[in-house]
Amino acid sequence: MSKIERSYFNVAYWAPFLSEEDMELSRELLYLFIMDVGMFPFEKCYEGRTIMSGCVTARNVSLLRELLKHEYCVHYKDDFDFAKRRCKSKDAVGNNLMHHVFMLPDSIRNLFFDVINEFPVTIVYQPGENDGLFKKFQVNPDYLGEPTYV
Repeated sequence: MSKIERSYFNVAYWAPFLSEEDMELSRELLYLFIMDVGMFPFEKCYEGRTIMSGCVTARNVSLLRELLKHEYCVHYKDDFDFAKRRCKSKDAVGNNLMHHVFMLPDSIRNLFFDVINEFPVTIVYQPGENDGLFKKFQVNPDYLGEPTYV
């Protein structure tokens, strides 16, 4: 992976950590990486952690909910298999997303479990061509409406 791609991944991981006042910027950054660049929210970004685990660590329930509401489309069978594996992947120290949720206090943990149970990850295989820098994934804009920042 090139230095510029690694930079994108690092910024994407840290975006959920922006303060409430900067939440709009956080969402715009994530949608830039997901919709324009084609990054999958379960792709390993910073120290093997994903954007989704960044949402959990930052205790950003609303952003996690928003990202899980989307349907993610892939155009190649290899990318579909990659996505399935990434949803179950572990970070650099061997923890998966659910481990990070379990480490939260009960009141917050239950909010995350409610969101995760309500919105299972939806990945659709649609044969075709991709058109991004290192684009593998696209958000289906017809699925549950447009992103809320638009």
